[in-house]
Amino acid sequence: MSFQLNKGTVIQERYRILDKLGEGGMSVVYRVEDQKEKRQVAVKFLKSGIVSSYVEDIIRFKKEVEVVSRFDHPNIAKFYETGEYQNIPYLVMEIVDGENLADILLRGKRYSVAESVEIISQLCEVLSYVHSRGIIHRDIKPGNIVIRKDGEKNRVKLLDFGLS
Repeated sequence: MSFQLNKGTVIQERYRILDKLGEGGMSVVYRVEDQKEKRQVAVKFLKSGIVSSYVEDIIRFKKEVEVVSRFDHPNIAKFYETGEYQNIPYLVMEIVDGENLADILLRGKRYSVAESVEIISQLCEVLSYVHSRGIIHRDIKPGNIVIRKDGEKNRVKLLDFGLS
């Protein structure tokens, strides 16, 4: 069963759904307006599935919350809080503007050597940070790497610590 929320739905009398950002095998992510803090954030909801795997998904999701809540790094989305809505766990995090590397490459984008080194360097830095805290990401792939232009520089964010 898929979990879907409509635009305008308000979660916990605080988060108003603006639009759906994406959906993976385990979760659905929405752009929401945090009416208390007056900012846009991302809310990631666990998707419900078959009961036997759903319990495992809840364990993975709660593990992601535990892992991400300890991080403070510019290349990792900031974690704000967690909760439940209609018995569905969610986490609230910084909205990551940009495009994932998988979509960029599918469009045929080619990076120069200097740009590639810059992107790889940021990924190495964030992975070093994560590993220094005893965590292995376990799902490094282009779809979990978001890149946005910041002037002449590419800024990288590593997402989805659900398998960590």
